[in-house]
Amino acid sequence: GSFTAAIQQAATASGAAAIALQSVQVMAVPDTIEVDMSSVVTQSEVVVSTTTSPTKKATAAPTRRPVMPAPTRRPVTPAPSSPPTYVAYGNVLWDFTAGLEGWTIESGNFEHRDRGSGEMAYGTPNCGDCAHNRCDVITSPNVTLTKNSTLSIWTSIETEDYYDGATLVLNYDGTHHVVTPDGGRSYTDLRDTDGDDDYYSYDDHCSSSDSCSVFHGDDRVGWSGDDDFLVTWAESTFSATALGLGLSGAAAKEVTISIYHSSDGSVCRGSFMFDKVEGTFARL
Repeated sequence: GSFTAAIQQAATASGAAAIALQSVQVMAVPDTIEVDMSSVVTQSEVVVSTTTSPTKKATAAPTRRPVMPAPTRRPVTPAPSSPPTYVAYGNVLWDFTAGLEGWTIESGNFEHRDRGSGEMAYGTPNCGDCAHNRCDVITSPNVTLTKNSTLSIWTSIETEDYYDGATLVLNYDGTHHVVTPDGGRSYTDLRDTDGDDDYYSYDDHCSSSDSCSVFHGDDRVGWSGDDDFLVTWAESTFSATALGLGLSGAAAKEVTISIYHSSDGSVCRGSFMFDKVEGTFARL
């Protein structure tokens, strides 16, 4: 043991940093000590193997697509609390080609007749027993009129002067309103002017309780006569003023239009016919 320590001191003295001994064989020789140093490895002969982990290449982070901003939404405009109401008005025309076209015969009789030119119209029966003591009423469907509305109608008149005739009436607010044309073919003033109450005498066949009561009193006006110019078809027009609805601004009024015809008990000339009733600035 002491001998081995001496050898280690000698190795250290020779300048080696460390000696690893795998095997030391010592042979006892009288005069010489031989040391087999073949298995002694000095520090200078030590090969240090340093295993370095393989260098990993830095992998770049994947390129991310740019985040697109959310599309800008247009602001939602709230609906107005009371949206405006637009009502279309135009011309309303009844030419009676297809028949009554919504009109109603309320009293007496009106016939769908040829005007003689292939155009159709409505008229009272031709002269005869059925043409006496008549109270004929025909009425339109509801129609809305405005402050600018006008009416027009075409007529052919062949009646006994002053005693038979026809009148146009507007019905609204529960009342009949006789309206007088202010253009084209005019009415005849049928009011009694001599006190004998013999003109346009509806009293003979239309009591105050029936539909022809509209002709009594100061409203006794209408189309009447049998002159050639009256038999010829002509147009009568009613301005907004003549209609007398008294509307203003955007106001409108729903009405019906009636044609009243009456005849007395004697003398017959022919019949009363009408066609092409038209309203402007109106709607059904």
